[in-house]
Amino acid sequence: MTHDSPHIHALRGAAKIIGDEAKLCELLRVPREDLSKWLSGASRPTLEGYIRALDILWVDQVKQCWTK
Repeated sequence: MTHDSPHIHALRGAAKIIGDEAKLCELLRVPREDLSKWLSGASRPTLEGYIRALDILWVDQVKQCWTK
């Protein structure tokens, strides 16, 4: 069993929340090819891209807390 890095985990979670990799690219302000490399583990995301993915995850968690 392989373990994803925290970067990949955050990006995949953000992609799931957003629902579309193209939309995620827009939100992260990165080309699709960069996101593909990040998701595959071929390269690490920029710090800005990683933080934006974490922001998406955080906002989703806050929304879930407030809707319970």
